[in-house]
Amino acid sequence: MRLRLPRTLFALAVFEPHVELHLALLQVFGRAAAALESGLNREAIRGRLPEAGWLDPVADADLTARLEQFEKTWGLIESIQDRTGPYTSAADYERNHLTYSLTRQGEAALAGIEAAWEALHAVGALQTSVLDAIADKLDELHRLAETSSTADSAVHTTVEELERHLKSLADNVASFNGSLQRLIGPAQVDVAVFTEVKLSTIAYLEEFCADLPQRARRIAAAVDRVEGGVEVLHKRALIGANLPPGTGEDRREQWLEQRRLRWTGLRSWFAGPEARVERLDLLAREAIRSLLRALERIDRERRRSASAAGDFVALARWFNGLDSESEAHRLAHAAFGLGSARHAHLGLEDPETVGPNRSWFEAPVEVSPLLRTSGREVSVGRTGKVPDTAERRAAARAAAREQAAQLASAWTLLHTDGTVRLSRFAALPPERFDRLLELLAAAWQATPGPGGLRCAASADGATLIELRPVDGTCTLRCDRGTLTGPDCEVRMFPSGGGRG
Repeated sequence: MRLRLPRTLFALAVFEPHVELHLALLQVFGRAAAALESGLNREAIRGRLPEAGWLDPVADADLTARLEQFEKTWGLIESIQDRTGPYTSAADYERNHLTYSLTRQGEAALAGIEAAWEALHAVGALQTSVLDAIADKLDELHRLAETSSTADSAVHTTVEELERHLKSLADNVASFNGSLQRLIGPAQVDVAVFTEVKLSTIAYLEEFCADLPQRARRIAAAVDRVEGGVEVLHKRALIGANLPPGTGEDRREQWLEQRRLRWTGLRSWFAGPEARVERLDLLAREAIRSLLRALERIDRERRRSASAAGDFVALARWFNGLDSESEAHRLAHAAFGLGSARHAHLGLEDPETVGPNRSWFEAPVEVSPLLRTSGREVSVGRTGKVPDTAERRAAARAAAREQAAQLASAWTLLHTDGTVRLSRFAALPPERFDRLLELLAAAWQATPGPGGLRCAASADGATLIELRPVDGTCTLRCDRGTLTGPDCEVRMFPSGGGRG
């Protein structure tokens, strides 16, 4: 069923700059409806705004504009004239003779906004108590189905409670999964607090996983017991719902269809080979492993030796605590070992190039890079010969081309003219035998089609095979040995897109 909502249903929550006032007004009307009040006039609305959290004064013109928008633009409220009120003057009557109440669209908007707020502030949990409640309600439904004298209202109440427990389970699982993924991610809190939270979460998940299989089996057995009479139970629940007179058949059928969909959802959770509760168990166990890996990573980081970044931070802290520049120089010398220059004893190749009117920068002294690292001015020993790899690369390319050509030839020699029996390939050279085994393995792993036909392709997609099992056995021989298996009809041909 495709859901359709009025476009203006939640417009009040996005209409700046009066969003907060809109929500407060909607809460005021909602509380009045919950208290069975038929309507509120302007003074009552203004007086109840502080109860909804709106403490600022609201001018008459602003309140009038907001109420007109609620009624005429969005259709969330409706107004009626009230001539029975105690009016003290004509002006009082002019201002307060209208009373406002929520329309059905306004009730839906309030319910949607409250549901969104609850979802934003919900704390998900994996509660075994919800599983027990679901099993208890299924057992109660089974008992009611066997007792025809039971009131239909009891069936309706039990069905509603069962659906509420299932919705609670689904909502809690979704919320808990989101919280769990955020917890598994990078920690943004103190490591000690973070570690404690993860340890308690692991214990929580382990307890849930230990209790889950037994409860899931109990619920699955209860679903199977109720399954046979669930249609009758839903019809009795419809009678027990006591819908208002005049409710059409389409509305009753829609009510029954909702019950069927929710029962299907219950079955998908607990019954069948792909029950979602099995995935829930896998999710919880994978979360335990992820949390343990995160704790192990934190423990490794605690035991890890100091990093270079940590050393520089500590050194900067020491520099910041010094009182004089001379102490800073001594600390820098101790930290980095920058003593006197080792090249000060070196001389110029032509000392006469430097005179009284010429700078030393214009006649630099060449310093060997080895002087800093080894204390020597020149390298000792001969430099190794750099090998020429051009010949080796050419030989590797030639070997690769030859191997590719052999592989293409092997594929081509396997192609058949139409369909042949596999036993026809009695003896094969090793390279063709390997290619044939590759195609046969891919075909046998494929899902059989009409008449048992299986289709597959080689790893490079160049050759296709069609295989259909037949009676008898076949024996394939090559230099490395013999393979015996079921005979079949095969057809091997190029795909047209690859080589071969």
